[in-house]
Amino acid sequence: MVNNYMKSLVQKVPVIRKANSAYYYFRRSMWRWHPRFIDDNNTVIDKPVFLLGTQGGGLTLLSRILHRHPQAISVTGNCNYWAGDDESQNVLNDILPERLSWRSIEIDTYNSKDHNWLYANDAFLPFYRENGSDVSEELKKQYKSILRRIINLYGKGSRGGGRFIDKSQSLTVRVGLIRKLLEGCNPKFVLITRNPFALAWRAVTKDDVISNLEMTDQDKFKVAVQHWKNSMECVLEDGKADDLGVWKFEDLLSQPEKIISEICEHIELPYISSILPGPDDVIPWGSMFDAFSKRKWYPLRPNVSSGYLDDIPDWAVQYLSQECRELLIRFGYHV
Repeated sequence: MVNNYMKSLVQKVPVIRKANSAYYYFRRSMWRWHPRFIDDNNTVIDKPVFLLGTQGGGLTLLSRILHRHPQAISVTGNCNYWAGDDESQNVLNDILPERLSWRSIEIDTYNSKDHNWLYANDAFLPFYRENGSDVSEELKKQYKSILRRIINLYGKGSRGGGRFIDKSQSLTVRVGLIRKLLEGCNPKFVLITRNPFALAWRAVTKDDVISNLEMTDQDKFKVAVQHWKNSMECVLEDGKADDLGVWKFEDLLSQPEKIISEICEHIELPYISSILPGPDDVIPWGSMFDAFSKRKWYPLRPNVSSGYLDDIPDWAVQYLSQECRELLIRFGYHV
């Protein structure tokens, strides 16, 4: 089992759990005070990687795998700290331009300020959708400055390199904007899909944003389907053959070495087999709480969606099948 002793301590001993949590937030805030978080025009932003998809779609696993690479960095560290927060939209929300982070909006009928599984539904999408058609030079400078600061903080003079990898899912509907902002930096995009029948029903039944909406299950499911459908359509609309790669989470779970090597080739990162999950891996101190659960790392679970697929009602299957027919064919999904 992965790091069972540490997992037991963090989950069962309150003092250790609080100490781990404190270090986790310390790492999240390092950019606020660290002297290396400075801009330097000589710092090269080289092929930054953006992992796209929806919450619950497998991006956490992929992000942790890639962040174990000695050339990779995230918004909270390098390969020595690979299971911390990995989303710029969360860690850097205070300094990111709103067009690249969470929007400060509230919409009637949605009793939530958390926009997970909401930002791409029909009501929220107009506030989040960015295809790059209107980009100022000032916005370009601002965003590049932030990335250079992160690279300076975690990439220079450390074991890690300078390949920035971001898992901010809201960028799935902002690929055009990212590409425009990072012209000349050759950004790479990786879209991970997961069976939408399982994902949408998971969003309705798991204790999270959509499940807590004051709606019927039918309406919650419609919101979840809109979110998935719009997310996929936006990234496919903005994507280009040379910078966007698409893989299925199910294939990653069943053929990890094959899929990760393909992804590494796409993002131009030398493949190293040691970045794959293994039984002797030790979760870094100060990682996200869920990282200490073996369900989030090793062994991989190819049947992770089976429970949701078994439970989804017929009316939901019929609705999603009608609404997302072309995407289901495109990705090869069914119940």
